[in-house]
Amino acid sequence: ATAMLQRAVWIVRDRLDVATILASDDHGFAGWLTTAAAGSSAAPLVAGLFGPTRRLLKRAGSFDAMRAPEVHATLSGRGYAAMVDVSGRLAAALSRRIGRPIDADGLIVDAPPAKREVEFLLQVREQASGGRDAWRNLSDLSPVVRSLAHEQFDSLVKRVRVFAAPADAVEITACGDLHNLLLAAAD
Repeated sequence: ATAMLQRAVWIVRDRLDVATILASDDHGFAGWLTTAAAGSSAAPLVAGLFGPTRRLLKRAGSFDAMRAPEVHATLSGRGYAAMVDVSGRLAAALSRRIGRPIDADGLIVDAPPAKREVEFLLQVREQASGGRDAWRNLSDLSPVVRSLAHEQFDSLVKRVRVFAAPADAVEITACGDLHNLLLAAAD
């Protein structure tokens, strides 16, 4: 749902009225987005999120740093515009592979952002020589905390995921070499 919302807002970004959005509650935002998406490729995404029947895209692939390090390293940290381009190239490749069109805005490649999401901003008191206490960041004192916060969390927990319409997701999963198609789309 989050990936669908991000893509819908991306598609209608030229119609954004920040003041209206900031003043909206959930219902008002859904109404604004539905109106803004009407007639665009964002409309099916918005209808799937806020329409009378919820229809979410399904996961067709998931790639983490342990089992698919090349995919994870290649796509992690890219900007959103670049990920939209990758999604479009992957949709075109999958359309050729499957033998029927896959909508570029209905296929979403979601990857970990450049900015890390976990920070340990905890300070601890360290007793310095001479009896003076000093406050230090826990991540400066603990290699375990530093590793978890800065090196491992996003690499091990965050995944590159491919979402598609339910029928498309079944065929994409069955294609067998999504890993290679995704790497080719990333070039």
